[in-house]
Amino acid sequence: MANLPETPQWQDGIYQIETSDPVLGGPDGISNRQAKQLASRTAYLKQQQEKSDTALDDHIADADPHKQYAPKASPTFTGTPTAPTAVQATNNTQIATTAFVQANVSSLKGGAPADMDTLKKLADGVNSKLTKDQNLSDLTNKSAARGALELGTAATKDVGVAGGNVMAVGAFGLGIGPQGKDDAYSNVAQFYHVNASSANKPPITGNIAAGVISLPCDAAPSTGYVAVSGNGDAYIGSSNAPANGVKWSRAYTTAYKPTADDVGAITRSDAPVGIPQPWPTGTAPSGWLKCNGATFDKAKYPLLAVAYPSGKLPDLRGEFIRGLDDGRRVDVDRQLLSWQPGTLVGGKDDNTDGGDISYLANGSSVNYGSDAVNAANYPGIVARYASTGAQINPATPTYNFFSVTRPRNIAFNYIVRAA
Repeated sequence: MANLPETPQWQDGIYQIETSDPVLGGPDGISNRQAKQLASRTAYLKQQQEKSDTALDDHIADADPHKQYAPKASPTFTGTPTAPTAVQATNNTQIATTAFVQANVSSLKGGAPADMDTLKKLADGVNSKLTKDQNLSDLTNKSAARGALELGTAATKDVGVAGGNVMAVGAFGLGIGPQGKDDAYSNVAQFYHVNASSANKPPITGNIAAGVISLPCDAAPSTGYVAVSGNGDAYIGSSNAPANGVKWSRAYTTAYKPTADDVGAITRSDAPVGIPQPWPTGTAPSGWLKCNGATFDKAKYPLLAVAYPSGKLPDLRGEFIRGLDDGRRVDVDRQLLSWQPGTLVGGKDDNTDGGDISYLANGSSVNYGSDAVNAANYPGIVARYASTGAQINPATPTYNFFSVTRPRNIAFNYIVRAA
């Protein structure tokens, strides 16, 4: 028995056997027509299926099976492709869209005016005004530019040490480290230092350097100097010629105060604190107090308190100072700073010519020039006091009198050294 021949092709329709069709066998027999058509369809489908399997395997094996599309590596897009827009601060390898680029360009331009909102406009604008290789020589108005920069005329000066130059940093010892000189003499205004071996240095004891400022006075040449040593001693100097060197004088400071001999002052050994001194004016000088019986601040004047522990000065107004008897037995029973009344001199004066110590023919009273008498200082005396005429005991009239006598004198203020 033979098989029907199969042709792998698609049959659009399947023959319908009619009732009038005869029964005929064989490859082309009408009875086998339907089977042959269906077999051809099946062979066709089988052929197509096998082709699809092969194509799928080839597709899978092919590195780029879709040749009609853009390649993954360096693709060339057509049309209007889109992509997500990253935030402005993004900095990675993702695609930058036109929106992302525009946002960053706008941020870069900021508020630049229209004629400066691109790099080319900016470059053209700069090149149209200043050229780098011209070093500002192409400025239209150099004077106005200097004024705008507040440079003044200094911008037109050369740097150097000649007259009219702008002084360079380091010139004359300014703005740099110490510049040493072997000779302190100079007729140029400058800053420098000298050491123990330098000629004409200040008279500093020991191996100590000093900083010096020289200040020319004229073209003689005369120069003034100020020097300060490493230990803080200060000196003033002057010179008038190199051959004469520099004459130095030490300056007084809080660390180097003048002595009494330096300024012609009285030392504490010359006038110890507390010693009274006559003074010809009504106001005591600085450091002195008037002997007026006043109290003083012992904490403020501790040396004065040694002399007057009570904190009270003696009252020497209208008084004479008498030496302490100190065992001589001339003025006994006296203590230091004790007061003693004046000596009384007695007499009789009724302004008659008999028995009086003085007499005036015209009957006028006599002024004996005696001090005022305080009766409390002379208890038990009954008399008229020549200085006041006051009668101590009116019940016993008398022309007898007592007078406090004194030597001729000149009045001074007594003052005492307080510190």
